[in-house]
Amino acid sequence: MRDTGIGISPADQKRIFGLFAQADSSSARKFGGTGLGLAVARQLVELMGGTIELESVRGEGSTFSFRLPLAVVAASAAAYRVLVVDDNMVTGVRLRIPIFGWGLHAGAG
Repeated sequence: MRDTGIGISPADQKRIFGLFAQADSSSARKFGGTGLGLAVARQLVELMGGTIELESVRGEGSTFSFRLPLAVVAASAAAYRVLVVDDNMVTGVRLRIPIFGWGLHAGAG
């Protein structure tokens, strides 16, 4: 995922994947959140044997990526259903586009 936000300083990049960690932890911060999203993402990726990475430039934005060691299976993809859950309808629809392209059925939740 890539954004064009404020970016994350090198010092904050080292801790941003920790529980309740935020780049701006001041009480007057401009952006909300609990600091759990990246920690949960890191844990999920690591539980699946993968790695998660961050590239960021202050004032230009950040790129988050992950790698998973997934195997190719011989079973028909049409037998699988995918549940897409997001609090933003537009994002949910965008997530379903590649899923349909893979020949899977995506239901909304």
